[in-house]
Amino acid sequence: MDKLNLIKNALSIFDKLDDKTQKLIVDQSYMKTFQKDEFAQGPDKSCLGLMIVTEGQLRVFTVAMNGKELTMYRLIENDLCLFTASCALHLEADILVTAEKETTALIIPAHLVNSLNNQVIEFSNFTRNLLASRFEEMLWIVDQTLFKSFDTRLANFLINESGLSNSDSINITHETISNHLGTAREVVSRMLKHFQSDEYIKIERGTIHLTNRSKLIQLANS
Repeated sequence: MDKLNLIKNALSIFDKLDDKTQKLIVDQSYMKTFQKDEFAQGPDKSCLGLMIVTEGQLRVFTVAMNGKELTMYRLIENDLCLFTASCALHLEADILVTAEKETTALIIPAHLVNSLNNQVIEFSNFTRNLLASRFEEMLWIVDQTLFKSFDTRLANFLINESGLSNSDSINITHETISNHLGTAREVVSRMLKHFQSDEYIKIERGTIHLTNRSKLIQLANS
């Protein structure tokens, strides 16, 4: 898909912009590929710009003072990443973005995002609404972390991972799960063994098979 169609699919307000603004966005945007585990937004607070994921998967997460990571949400094809344009949008949140697999994205550079956000009301409203939506997702994760039992959170995570991979077999380590959920690996391992004893899942080296999806969904919604 060419740049124009990629941008039109991701920016719902694109057709409302004038011809000059549309041309600026198309002409100045560029493609970039991130290797697995490469930072798109790192601890150095690099600021590439507004990213449209065209292929692959990004993880948006934060790191607590004790070093524990907590995944806020994932971005897949046609999703927009605002936090890689944090400097242009004057965002101070300590959010990191990394590629969970080789990922290609179309980037609208930060200087252009800053200019559009200050001068084009349609663009400003769009980024404001998208940011509000992202913060709602992040607040939901915080609520889950603070107020939901760990078995419920883990069940929800496994169901979501299964959806992302479109398979009942998830290739993932206990350490990776602990990083996503902001808890110790030992806690994850114990709960997974509990799930296996209840015949919700089957554990193999590096892989978790969902054997009773309905029970996991029931637990995730409890």
